[in-house]
Amino acid sequence: MTAPTPIANDNDATPIGQLIRKRRLELGLAQIELARRIDKSPSYVSSLESGKIAPSLTTLRHIAAALETVLGYFFTQPSLNSNHGADEVDRLRIVHPATRKMLVDPNRHNVRWELLSPDLQRQMEVVQMTMEPGAVVGEEEWLIHAGEECGIVLEGRLQVEFLHETYTLERGDSLYFPSTQPHRIRNIHDQATTAIWVITPPSW
Repeated sequence: MTAPTPIANDNDATPIGQLIRKRRLELGLAQIELARRIDKSPSYVSSLESGKIAPSLTTLRHIAAALETVLGYFFTQPSLNSNHGADEVDRLRIVHPATRKMLVDPNRHNVRWELLSPDLQRQMEVVQMTMEPGAVVGEEEWLIHAGEECGIVLEGRLQVEFLHETYTLERGDSLYFPSTQPHRIRNIHDQATTAIWVITPPSW
């Protein structure tokens, strides 16, 4: 059985494996070179591109870096067979709840991100993050990337670790910090916690 892909776009989305292969070929990389860059075996890369397995969110970040792109490349790509033109960036856009793009880690279903901004071709990325009890973002390794972040807790309680300090955010609390420093986010509430997160520039 084919593993589910971590990206859930609209119905016109392209499977992650095809996007990895497309970008790899654009860079003129062999599977063995991509495997070396992400510290995996060539057979792992082959299985990814064929859709037999799905990468974890952490691995997908490494793949994006190895392919000299951002995680959003796998998040907002239309179908390879689509004839839709690129959206204009200078017009008002409305994103309805039913049409939000969503990112889910197949190995960790307790965290969900819904893109509130229309796409990642803007100056900032706005997501609604929902974390189930005990869920952690950055559990495998600290999060470090370019840019700045601002978040506000809508429901529940979050624990944010930043530069070896721990902060607790209750409903209505907000925070702002540079993403270039190590950080980790954890839901310490006994129910799902929901927050709005703004990141600039887009890091997905």
